[in-house]
Amino acid sequence: MNTITTGYLTNHESGAIASVFVNDADTINRLYNEGVVGMIADLFQLIGLLFVVFNRSIGLGFIILIVMPLILVMTRHFQKAYLASQKQNRAAIAKVNHHIPETLRVLSMIHIFEKEDYMEDKYDQYIEESYRAQNKSN
Repeated sequence: MNTITTGYLTNHESGAIASVFVNDADTINRLYNEGVVGMIADLFQLIGLLFVVFNRSIGLGFIILIVMPLILVMTRHFQKAYLASQKQNRAAIAKVNHHIPETLRVLSMIHIFEKEDYMEDKYDQYIEESYRAQNKSN
């Protein structure tokens, strides 16, 4: 999809839209720069290691081949958990990105109604959500 509809822009908060563009562009850049090249290099390294292990000990090579699917299943489980926590982190960052410009836009209203502490607590809450999600992914 090469276009963005106005419905998308009006139905989503500005912070969420900015967060999507910044974080997704960075993620795609890292995928192509590190992910694909790293995967190919890792595949060749794995093939080389299996070749050396099978040359040294056929029994150990078969043990590795038996254990490898278990490792792949565990890795996939951790990937899914990591993805879920990254989605939570992105949602929290989107809240922060929306909160700051919104606060600046209505700053005089915040002062008039003396809601500085409320807005600060809200900001702290969003930062804490982001911290918890990032900590979970780590």
